[in-house]
Amino acid sequence: MSNRPHVIQILPMYYPKGEEVLNELAHVKKFEEFREDEIIEYLKSHRVDGIILRAPARVTSAMIDAAKDLKAVSGAGIGLDNIDVEYATQKGIKVLHAPKINSQATAEHTIGLIFSVMKNIVPFHEEMKKGNFGYRDGKFTYELKGKTLGLVGFGSIAQKSR
Repeated sequence: MSNRPHVIQILPMYYPKGEEVLNELAHVKKFEEFREDEIIEYLKSHRVDGIILRAPARVTSAMIDAAKDLKAVSGAGIGLDNIDVEYATQKGIKVLHAPKINSQATAEHTIGLIFSVMKNIVPFHEEMKKGNFGYRDGKFTYELKGKTLGLVGFGSIAQKSR
């Protein structure tokens, strides 16, 4: 085997170019689905340096225990709730994530959803598809003119909505 690190990838990455780079830099064993028992068996029989995953896959304490040479775990997004960070830290394993990777897209999506609710887009659309044009009678939406919209918070997502 080469000097490249051995990495487990659980679920496809969001960007194919990211997988290309990973495959150039590491020996990658890819799991298309999260099946903890299969991953644990693989970890028990192979020296694995790192795990990269995206939700809904998880890295559990049982997986960490099965991976004797594990050095790092990396999530593909902002959250760490799918990685047993406390246990990994106790074992000296670095835990990485991308806290600002999708802040702009999430802020824009959130504002889009707020607009959708203000204008009742989904219920009106569903009823119009059924031909129920009377559904709109007596139903009103909110005017957007003169309104200020923003997300309250101090995190990277709310800051992007300014």
